[in-house]
Amino acid sequence: MNKPYYVYMLRCADSTIYTGITTDPIRREHEHTAGGDTHARYTAAHPGVRFERVWITQGRSAALKLEWRIKRLPREVKEELITYPAQLCDRITDIDASRYRVYEGKQCVDKDGAFVYNIKKQNIFDWEEQPMRVMQWNSVDIPVATSRPYRDAYRDASVTARFTHESGRTLTLAGFWDGENKWLVRFAPDACGKWTYSIAFEGEGPCAQGELEAVPYEGDNPLYQHGFLRVSDNQRYLT
Repeated sequence: MNKPYYVYMLRCADSTIYTGITTDPIRREHEHTAGGDTHARYTAAHPGVRFERVWITQGRSAALKLEWRIKRLPREVKEELITYPAQLCDRITDIDASRYRVYEGKQCVDKDGAFVYNIKKQNIFDWEEQPMRVMQWNSVDIPVATSRPYRDAYRDASVTARFTHESGRTLTLAGFWDGENKWLVRFAPDACGKWTYSIAFEGEGPCAQGELEAVPYEGDNPLYQHGFLRVSDNQRYLT
C-alpha cells in the first residue's frame, strides 16, 4: 500500500490560502506557523495561522494531483471548500463521491511537549484518486516532483512521459519545470479511449504512472472541434 500523504489548505495571516502536501500534518502546520527555515517560500512572506482543511490520500502522486487541482481553483471556491468541504466532489470532477468520507483524527503532541494540536474529525477527509476524464484535444497538466530540488533545473534535470493509447500507439512528451522540485507534463489526447502513462526523471527512474479516459469534445470551440493542425493529403497545406 502507498504511504499516506496529506493535502492541506493553510490560512495565512493576510487571509490568503496556501495549499501544500505533507506526510505529517502536525509537523507541517507547526513549521508553517512557527517560521524558521522549514516553511515554504510563500509562507515566508505570508505567515501561516492554522490548517483549515486536510485531505488524506494514498501516495505522493495522488497528493500532488489533488494539490494541483485545488491550487487552480478561484479564491472564492477555495473559501467554499473550507466552509462546505463536500463540494470538493463537485469542484474536482474526477473524485468519486462514494470514496469521500471523514477520517478519524486524534490529538497529537510533539516530542518536547510544547506543541499540541487536535486534528478535528470534520477537518480531515479521505480522498482516493480516480482516473482522469479529459475531452479530446483538451490539455491536462500532470504534476510530478523530484526527490530533491536542482540548482539549475533547466540543465540538470529532465522529465520524460510516455503515453500509450488502448490501440497500442505511444506518444512521448517532455515535462517542464514548475518551480522548486515540481514539474508538469502537459498532455492533450488526440484520440478517444483509455490512455495509460508513465513519467520518469533522468537519473532517478519512474516517478509516476496512471491512466486517463479521453472522451469526445462537447463544446462549441472550433479549434477543439477540429483538432491539431495537420498537413493536407497533397502535402502542400496545413488543414
